[in-house]
Amino acid sequence: MTSKVAVAMRSLCLALVTSGCDETSAPGSAPVPAAVVAILSISPVVLQPGDSLKIDYTVTNIGGVPRSFGITVEIRRATASVQVAATTTQVLSPSAAWSGSANYTVPASNGAGTDTVRVLAWSGAPGTGQLLHTASQTFT
Repeated sequence: MTSKVAVAMRSLCLALVTSGCDETSAPGSAPVPAAVVAILSISPVVLQPGDSLKIDYTVTNIGGVPRSFGITVEIRRATASVQVAATTTQVLSPSAAWSGSANYTVPASNGAGTDTVRVLAWSGAPGTGQLLHTASQTFT
């Protein structure tokens, strides 16, 4: 009995892979979009009011079908956030990556403190649809 279950499970897995579904979608349904974002660098890491910050990031399509993704980049301090960039990637094949960058100038009114850069990937246009993944990194 155990071997029949194992064979059935392997057959189901093969059917899912060959149909374009991924592990997050039901057989016969449309594949669910999936992306991973990574912050490659922020520089400089220590800033003074009036300094500029450059944020480099990548987005990788980890789903089973080609598609584009909405990307937003924001700076957060405590409970406030400022969106510094919004863009849409080109259509990415499965496993393909896209690189982007954003710039932010620290306001003269900012005092000492820790801020966080967040890069967010969306299933729709930037800031819409389902939030797929977020990468964060702090700076002072």
